[in-house]
Amino acid sequence: MASLQAPVVVVGAGIGGLTTAIALDRLGLPVEVYERAPALAEVGAGIGLWPNAVRALDRLGVGDAVRSLAVPGTTGSARTPSGKVLLTLPAESLHVRYGAPTTGVMRAEVQRRLAERFGTDRIHLGRELVGFEQEDEHVRARFLDGSDVEGSVLVGADGLRSTVRSKLLADGPPRYRGDTAWRGLAPWPADEPLDDVFETVGRGARFGVFPLHDGRIMWFAGAVRPEGERDGPDVLDRLRTRFADWHHPIPRVLERTDPASILRNDIYDRPVGRRWVDGRVALLGDAAHPMGPDLGQGACQAIEDAETLALALRTFVEPRTALRVYERIRVRRVRTVGRIVGATSWLASRQHPVVCSVRDAVLAATPSAVARRQTELVAGWDPPERLRAPA
Repeated sequence: MASLQAPVVVVGAGIGGLTTAIALDRLGLPVEVYERAPALAEVGAGIGLWPNAVRALDRLGVGDAVRSLAVPGTTGSARTPSGKVLLTLPAESLHVRYGAPTTGVMRAEVQRRLAERFGTDRIHLGRELVGFEQEDEHVRARFLDGSDVEGSVLVGADGLRSTVRSKLLADGPPRYRGDTAWRGLAPWPADEPLDDVFETVGRGARFGVFPLHDGRIMWFAGAVRPEGERDGPDVLDRLRTRFADWHHPIPRVLERTDPASILRNDIYDRPVGRRWVDGRVALLGDAAHPMGPDLGQGACQAIEDAETLALALRTFVEPRTALRVYERIRVRRVRTVGRIVGATSWLASRQHPVVCSVRDAVLAATPSAVARRQTELVAGWDPPERLRAPA
């Protein structure tokens, strides 16, 4: 196990940062979390958690907090706007195979439960990182308020526009993917059960739903739009018009949506590079490998990162060796998942009618065994049993 003379400094109190802190704390490694926001506000959209993430949380001792929020779907499907099912994959089969659900949860609920599990007294709010310097035995993080802290390792879990990344790699902003996502919430009556988690793909647009444990539906819509475009107060009316002729229950979901719940985000990502680590500094989650929302793997991959990073620091005495091993393992894994997510995104955002017709025909002709194998590549992850030091 790494011998740390100072705490691991985790920058960012999102799901990736808090999961990292919990993983390190369980191993007896000192860790402190620094978050630029003044409070852990109850904001954010719903997210999907797959068995790979839920099982990782189980191993870290916090799986129950997520399982209590889970509403496992019985089936998952891809559909056309008319409602024709192109591809079906029983979500229950993943649950049975891996002992963990695929579920929709509210990001803020997960974040709150993780913060409580770690201990809010070790989450330092209102601390915006502005830079860091490395020396042989430590790294020093500097904050906007003039304070600084010394750490044995610095973990940048500070999101898509990571300050740690900008100082570490100086590789510019993430790339706009060409489409925008809206997310919202709608109450759903108990006498209208929704047991099919679906994503419907049209021409340059898509719509998906996931039930939540509290009787609401979380939904997302995507469309090819110019970068930086903003919505007006009629955003819900526009979405209802855009999806008015799509299959049930999409129009009804939008009809029941609270306009105040709607969030809009342009979608960005980055190519998966080889370098996430330099010395005693490592990137994690969106700071290292932002992904689009397709397949709901953003938070899942951050949780995998956290478990792998903690495992490496437990295995190797020298922190810099541990970080290089973490980088090697995670780059390989994220590239695999990224290819699947990228292909899904590319197919979903096509606009030309001929291309869309071909896409639909290919999806409809895909054997269920092939779709299941692709899904299991994502859902069936376990951390490596043995870690080898770099040559």
